[in-house]
Amino acid sequence: MLDIYTSKNRRITTLAALATFALTSCVNHINDEIQIGTTPITFSVKVQRNSTRIVDNNFESGDEAGLFATLSSQGIDQQRYIDNLRLVCDGSTTMIPEREIFYPEGENTLDIFSYYPYEKSGIEPGNSQLAVQIHTDQSDRSLFSASDFLTAEVSQISSSPDPIELSFKHRFAKIRLVLTPKEGESLSDLFKANPRIIASGFCTEAKYDFQTETFSELAKPADIIPYGEWEKDDNSLTGKEFIVIPQANTDGKQSFTMEWNGKIYVCPMPQLEMESDVVCEINIEAFQSTSYTLSGVVSSIKEWGSVQEGESTTDVNLSSVKIAALSFEPSKVYRVFHNSIAVAEVCKEYLLSPEHGLQTKALVAYPVRNEKTDLTQGTILQLLGTSESVHGGSIRWNEEGNIANYAPGNSLPISEFYIDEEDRICLTKPESPARINISSYTLRDVRKNEPQTYPIVKIGTQYWMGEDLRATQYRNGTPLEQIHQLGKAGYLIYEHEESKQKCYFYTGEALLAGEMAPYGWRIPKTSDWDQLKAYIGDNASLIKSGTWESPVNGNPTCSATNETDLNILAHGLYIFGKTKEPQKDNWTIKHYNWGTGAAYWISGEEACSLTDKAIMLLGNTNEVGTGGNHPKDHPEGDNSYAGLSIRCIKE
Repeated sequence: MLDIYTSKNRRITTLAALATFALTSCVNHINDEIQIGTTPITFSVKVQRNSTRIVDNNFESGDEAGLFATLSSQGIDQQRYIDNLRLVCDGSTTMIPEREIFYPEGENTLDIFSYYPYEKSGIEPGNSQLAVQIHTDQSDRSLFSASDFLTAEVSQISSSPDPIELSFKHRFAKIRLVLTPKEGESLSDLFKANPRIIASGFCTEAKYDFQTETFSELAKPADIIPYGEWEKDDNSLTGKEFIVIPQANTDGKQSFTMEWNGKIYVCPMPQLEMESDVVCEINIEAFQSTSYTLSGVVSSIKEWGSVQEGESTTDVNLSSVKIAALSFEPSKVYRVFHNSIAVAEVCKEYLLSPEHGLQTKALVAYPVRNEKTDLTQGTILQLLGTSESVHGGSIRWNEEGNIANYAPGNSLPISEFYIDEEDRICLTKPESPARINISSYTLRDVRKNEPQTYPIVKIGTQYWMGEDLRATQYRNGTPLEQIHQLGKAGYLIYEHEESKQKCYFYTGEALLAGEMAPYGWRIPKTSDWDQLKAYIGDNASLIKSGTWESPVNGNPTCSATNETDLNILAHGLYIFGKTKEPQKDNWTIKHYNWGTGAAYWISGEEACSLTDKAIMLLGNTNEVGTGGNHPKDHPEGDNSYAGLSIRCIKE
């Protein structure tokens, strides 16, 4: 039988989570009344270890938060200055934003709202409610962590070089379970039995209102599997806990179900309205009998919280885009911001349209609306390599066919352009040009403990990574094993002895086991490669970079002009090879074709699937070829994949 005892002590202490990031002063305006700055804001978050977030007292690498900001005169359900900016913790002291934002100055102040975890859908326009949920199976550490929900708010912040302090508060509650054996029962026997316990009847979805700080529309009651393992603590078992949305148990349907030595016991949840930012500890006094009923009460309330801080640096002041100032070194794409929103994009791209006599690199400006580039409204700023009056033309892309409709211009090379107050691209200075900001547009791939930045290159209507993938984890942060053999999921590293270049290769088993591509990107399908091949006329020299040699003695080496800036290097691949005599039948994994070839994975139509082919590039041909992705001639070749490179494309 199981009895319950109630502690009369109830203590509530909230330990705030402090996040600091500096927003420096600026110059600029939104419409006619709002001065905005030209300083990009970098979120550098330092997490103190002496408080409690979920498990290990800190934000973890890969955690994603969202951020909103409004003018203090407006609510979050009105016009937003920053709308659901995604921030990613990089595992050290930094929260990396997916794009730059800028800070207003003058008499205008900001109200800032931040929350964790990030939700892509955000808050609908004209609304102040965010859809929130918990996971039903919280036994997995990552799902337990992702079930948490924190918010931070600060009001009437004006421009200042001093940091802004955000105190994050847990909006959900956490329930901690304690099993105490009654007199006559053995703690060791209880621990050995390892009782399995679940929580039932708790609503798992709701809406959180940032204005009223309340939950509504609670829905989807379900069974919840707690996180943790039982541990001996004095004369009790502890270690099981789960996160819940604050809710009342008015209907008495919330309960705990426990399996203990083959018997199922039920413990009703006490009549308690759970509060945000607290841990509710339920202590169950247990002894075995033929009864299948438990009863339970909240015995204590414990503190819960986390601390963060950060800062911002740099300062820029722009009213036009000066083309000469763009190096295109970090990436082949730049973004132009007005009012902290991307409004234009400048691409250094290879324009290839034989029917229009167009075959050259060019600098092209496109409008950007709602983070999507409008490829039907391109303005050619410069056709590189000529100073004649042929610039300023238009280019309209058919995204389905990857075909350009080009209209020549009659201008000298355009050295700068402007953004007007309607966020339109202007080749001549408007009466009131907008104050703007410009930033290199790169792919920020933030996974646990390994943030990577990749250049982006536009080819036709496609956006590609300008370098090969260098991930050692899946997108969800699950580690990927570094291996030294084929036939299992993992990655291989080859470091060239002379150049010291370190290259990453992945087995097909690794791609089949989990998501490898960065957030918002994917491994190209056959149709993606076919579209690229069609655009470049199946001329691989346009995508090859560096020196390529022939893998066959005596054959000529083809050129590698890299006109598209895709920058594919001859890094080779991993396959099986035979060892030298006298071990005639011995096979080992070998790296082949350094300087003479490259090979890339092709995704299947479904996620985490592959075709039976791979993209093959060689130094003695400028065709974009395909080949098998299983090692040839090896006794186990049909049962294992080769080790190939990954180059991703934007979704």
